[in-house]
Amino acid sequence: MKYSSTRGDSVQVTAAEAIIKGLAADSGLFVPDELPQISPSFIEDFPVIY
Repeated sequence: MKYSSTRGDSVQVTAAEAIIKGLAADSGLFVPDELPQISPSFIEDFPVIY
C-alpha cells in the first residue's frame, strides 16, 4: 500500500517510510492512496470487546 501527502505532493511512500518520516516533505499528513474493501460479513463476525 502506498501513502501520499494530504497537501498534494505527488511523492508516494511505503507504510514504513511514512511511519519513519512522520510528516511529508510539504508538512502534510500521510494518508493511504486507496482504502481496502472490508466485507460486511467480516465486520459482523468481528468480536465485540468492551
